Amino acid sequence: MRCCCWSMWDSTVVPELSAKPVIDMVLAVADSRDESSYVKPLEEQGHTLRNRQPERCEHRTLNSPGEEGKLNVFSTWCEEIEGMLLFRDWLRTNADD
Repeated sequence: MRCCCWSMWDSTVVPELSAKPVIDMVLAVADSRDESSYVKPLEEQGHTLRNRQPERCEHRTLNSPGEEGKLNVFSTWCEEIEGMLLFRDWLRTNADD
């Protein structure tokens, strides 16, 4: 599996912000429609494919082992990745929000 980008993006990465007990992560792969290139290796690590949203940039969701994390998989071309990371960075630098 070739990972192009991986990052945590939710409230768990914002200092002093209350966070839910599930860690949201984003993974960018060359083509998220090509599940054979990444789902099996992730399943071998204990992740479970839970959701497909082709209308949302071919988004896939996998649960982490033990359900403590959620892995959001997108293709590298999806603009939603940038939005998620900008939101995370905004929360990190704007404590009043």
